[in-house]
Amino acid sequence: MSRTYTYPTIALRGDYFRAATGVILCAVPLAVGVDNPVTAAVLAGIAALFATFGVRTLLRNLRQVEVSEHGIRVVGPGGKDIAWSELSGLSVAYFSTWRSRGNGWMELRLDGAGNRLRLESNLEGFETVARHAAAEAASRGIEMNDATLRNLSTLGAAVTPMSTRTAGFTR
Repeated sequence: MSRTYTYPTIALRGDYFRAATGVILCAVPLAVGVDNPVTAAVLAGIAALFATFGVRTLLRNLRQVEVSEHGIRVVGPGGKDIAWSELSGLSVAYFSTWRSRGNGWMELRLDGAGNRLRLESNLEGFETVARHAAAEAASRGIEMNDATLRNLSTLGAAVTPMSTRTAGFTR
């Protein structure tokens, strides 16, 4: 049985807003005319970065993540897939936006068969996907670092260390 997850537009609205605001704030001075070529180059470079961020957000919004008993795949622009039997690495990173670590997001990274999938926590069902991937990784004896083990625990995955370099998964 397969399950499909998406990045809802409402969850990405902040990223769309940041991208549009950045492009506008840099493009307006360029459109009005900047006398200094260095300033113009810096503004153009920053506008390009925000535009790239906007395109990445749009691509994420257009993708679907399918999880099945056989593997995981991203359907849409730039889609990739990894069969569970080919899974060779898993990590879950937390990126904080505040010193108190109260706000932020997580990223699940899966490696296998020459592919790398990165899924962010604003994916609908991220916790379920991460727990499923962790169970698959643990059943294959894939090494997970301490930060990944802590982050999986935060997501409700009952991960127990099997040794200093590997981890097991219990339900």
